[in-house]
Amino acid sequence: MLVHGIVLLLILAVAPSYSLICYECSCSQPDLSACRCEDTSESFDNDYCVIAEQRFTDETSLQLSRIPRNSTYIYIEDPYYILMQESIRYNKTTSNWNLVTTGSLFGCDWDYCNSPNLINALPNSFRFTIDKAWLDTNIYGTGNISACHTCAFETCGDPANPLNFTQCPLIPCINATTCLVYDLWSDFDGGSQCYQSQCAPDYLDSEFGEIYGGKYRLDIEGVVYLQQDRSSYDIWEIDVYCGAVNCSRPTIFEEIIDVLNYDIVDLTPFPSVRPTTTQAPPTTSTPIANPLTCYNCACIGTTTCTCT
Repeated sequence: MLVHGIVLLLILAVAPSYSLICYECSCSQPDLSACRCEDTSESFDNDYCVIAEQRFTDETSLQLSRIPRNSTYIYIEDPYYILMQESIRYNKTTSNWNLVTTGSLFGCDWDYCNSPNLINALPNSFRFTIDKAWLDTNIYGTGNISACHTCAFETCGDPANPLNFTQCPLIPCINATTCLVYDLWSDFDGGSQCYQSQCAPDYLDSEFGEIYGGKYRLDIEGVVYLQQDRSSYDIWEIDVYCGAVNCSRPTIFEEIIDVLNYDIVDLTPFPSVRPTTTQAPPTTSTPIANPLTCYNCACIGTTTCTCT
């Protein structure tokens, strides 16, 4: 551990420091085209620029800013990416499953890269879909369960040290009819995975449950790295809200990934290779009507002075 610490200090000591200029503004309204963003910030910290978008029923909240390199719960492999938060939700009135996009995050790491001009270029969705019959059987089921696998804290593992699911026994639910199961991939390529399961919170069974997304749904976070294979989406996290028998089984996440479909969306507005140099954004000004003309001269020690 001491050797690792010394090596880290040496790396930090020789690592070059560079500034990064990002746009800084926020906007929340139905029409984002009316948003204006001219302020910027410059920092020498190890961070990157972002455009963060949260989508609600009646409006979209937008923020252009910067975030620390290690601020996301799952480590960003490359800070040039787009992340989408989507939810496949059951509609009890129609017995259909609907896709809802709840947010997106664009990250980049060169000057002015989170330009407001890219707001409308953000994808509406990765269009995650799963066959209705599979969802009906494995997520909705009868709509009611009596017990869920329960581990109050995250249980993590990797191929060398698999998850110990004996820590998550089936426990009866009180005042809840669905399970809530989290799956978090802390190292997607290496197979490190964390699992947490419990009975769903009581409020999902209340009259306001639909406001929070409903009792039966899959919340999925997927990321595409823009300077890598754009046809490959990493699934970061899956949250399962379910009422089918044994739907909190530890294998449910691999099963979901096996049946999950998505579209390759158009990302051409985002360059496939980072720019090597970045020009400052052009400045524009409105011509002044009837501009004022003044004399310009300076005279010292004389009573006569020629000014033009």
